[in-house]
Amino acid sequence: MFLFPRQFRDLKSKVSTQTNALAGLSAQGLSESFRRLSRNGLLLFHIFGGVFRIIGYFGFYIIKPKYIELAFRKSASSAAFYTGAASVVTMAVGTMLGGTLITYRRPRARHLAAFIVAMELFSTLGIFTAMFFSCEPPVFSSQYPT
Repeated sequence: MFLFPRQFRDLKSKVSTQTNALAGLSAQGLSESFRRLSRNGLLLFHIFGGVFRIIGYFGFYIIKPKYIELAFRKSASSAAFYTGAASVVTMAVGTMLGGTLITYRRPRARHLAAFIVAMELFSTLGIFTAMFFSCEPPVFSSQYPT
């Protein structure tokens, strides 16, 4: 609390400009903004790609604990723990490394966009090649009569 100044500079001018900007909002302006955004092909493809990626990952994350349970003969709780821990840790590490890279390297927008595209392609290629890896199916005692 001691690090904050007693009064912020230019606070009154910023508040008054924000109030003036909000006063000009209307339903007609909102519909015009949505119309302009819906004509932006790059934005729409980015949104559709994100939606399809999330749908694909949801299927993967829903089936993954059951796969670990069956393939590695783990209990349901330990399979869910391994799945959750691996997912959360990798996302957290990736987010922190990306934030650190952006903070210290300060890349230009074009380079950052190229890096994001490269990582998306790498991720897509990794998931696509993982479809062709397989293990021998587990043998269950109920499959073969004794």
